[in-house]
Amino acid sequence: MTTPRDVGLALAIISSILLISAWVTVALRVLVRRSIAAYGLDDTFMVGGLWLYTLACVFCILGSFNGLSAPKDMLAAYDNVQGRKCFLFFQIFYVSCTAPIKTSICIALLRINTKRSNRSVLIAILAVAIASVGTTVVGILIQAQPLSAFWTGKGKITDPTLILCFSYAFSAASVTTDFSLGIMPIVILRHLQMPSLIKVSLIFVLALGIIPSLATMVRLRFLTAYVQDDSIHGFAAICIYSIVEAGLGIIAGSLPALRPLLKTAPCSRSHASKSAPSKPREPSRGLLRRITTGLSKPISQRNTGEDPDFLDMIRGPAHDLIMDEAPRRV
Repeated sequence: MTTPRDVGLALAIISSILLISAWVTVALRVLVRRSIAAYGLDDTFMVGGLWLYTLACVFCILGSFNGLSAPKDMLAAYDNVQGRKCFLFFQIFYVSCTAPIKTSICIALLRINTKRSNRSVLIAILAVAIASVGTTVVGILIQAQPLSAFWTGKGKITDPTLILCFSYAFSAASVTTDFSLGIMPIVILRHLQMPSLIKVSLIFVLALGIIPSLATMVRLRFLTAYVQDDSIHGFAAICIYSIVEAGLGIIAGSLPALRPLLKTAPCSRSHASKSAPSKPREPSRGLLRRITTGLSKPISQRNTGEDPDFLDMIRGPAHDLIMDEAPRRV
């Protein structure tokens, strides 16, 4: 085991920070969704993605202590074996975690979608993401036979160019799907009736998924480490940008669900009390009747003036965002 330095130290620090941030964000998301009785399938997928991301970060941190960024001439044989082993398992869990993360985002967008054409586009995006993940994982698993040959060198190892091609294809699919998911909120929300300022803010929050793709594009220049003799030295940079991409994806994908937390902020309560006149609310209708009536209509035709209890019960996180901002009937 070696002491991480330079790029290896950066890898350990970045992995730790993003892992903690992702856990805090998703934990808050789950608490918020359960507190309003709206925990859904998208939340489950995001939690699953977080667990896979956690394993990827663990192997990154372990790899940084096993010479993942050390030059070959400064690396002991044991550290070289352990470093390559950590990198291989990092690849598997990193690639795998992107599927549930993007599935979660797609489900959230499907909830606020009102057009069949947009639904088809979202399903196509999800299909591309899942197909690229499955293909890349298979490519990782077949690059060495047995798999342990990747770190021991004892066995059959395929041409490194193969995994390089898989990596380029996966990166291209990631950038394409990330940008597509970032654009879809604009396409979906532009038809909904709401104040322009609110619509722009919602589009901005939902489109934050574009940011992780920037890390993917930067990572492209480091993928040549797969075909270099001293490849373990270049693996650390690949790990860093991959961890940043997936971590930001989890955080950005969970932020829209945290919007109800803004209601509890003192400044939000103060602003609401000053801007809204104090008038008695009409008696609340039966919960069963409200749910049945609301869910039987398309999103675009639902009454946005329902009381907060009803708004918390229907649909999912993205729909709650829109409905929370709508004017309430008094």
